Amino acid sequence: MNTLRIACCLLPAGLAAFGLVVACSEPPPETRLLVLDGIEIKLADAMPFVEYMDTYAPDIGRKTKLMNVLERYLIPVALARRQFGAQRAEKLQQAEAMCAVATNVVELETKSELIAEKVKRDESRATMSPPEAIFLFDPLRTGEVSRPIEVPQGWYVAGAFDLKPRSLAMDDIVSSLRVGFVTHTAKQWYDYYEEQKRLLATKATFVHPDWVTAMPEWIQPPRQP
Repeated sequence: MNTLRIACCLLPAGLAAFGLVVACSEPPPETRLLVLDGIEIKLADAMPFVEYMDTYAPDIGRKTKLMNVLERYLIPVALARRQFGAQRAEKLQQAEAMCAVATNVVELETKSELIAEKVKRDESRATMSPPEAIFLFDPLRTGEVSRPIEVPQGWYVAGAFDLKPRSLAMDDIVSSLRVGFVTHTAKQWYDYYEEQKRLLATKATFVHPDWVTAMPEWIQPPRQP
């Protein structure tokens, strides 16, 4: 089979005088970024967030950004979907119910008075997940209420009261409210995720060769044959 393919690739040079063209098949580009304990994360899952980070932190390397996206968002969300799928589905219904009755951030604050899990404060992008930042730091969405935003602990419904730009975009601040519909408290989630990192450290079966050094430090890449 390999001999046939090599011969095929050599044909154009030999037959060029006759005006014949023979195309050599190339393997499709690798779309997987990481396979960890059977959980597959694709480049297409990560790169939109990396590209968003490029817009406000262009001086930070892409591998650092990708490591951040994996460590803080994609890996923990994937683990939570697998382990707590039923509970997350129930919390999503509750979040969608909130979106149905709160059409702006002021209403969100009023309607969530009895909900304990919420955050109202000035924050930077660094203190929230990428999809939360994408919504809350969009100046065209100030005052609006998001659709349910998936986070490792469950879902947030969020809205921005005010956006405060700084001279450096990465220092921008938003005054926001994030209302949580979650399966874990922050402490419970921290303990769970730390234990999972310990258990899964040696469970990577594939890492994209171009992004090996962008993996979180606790992940041990598989040995090359």
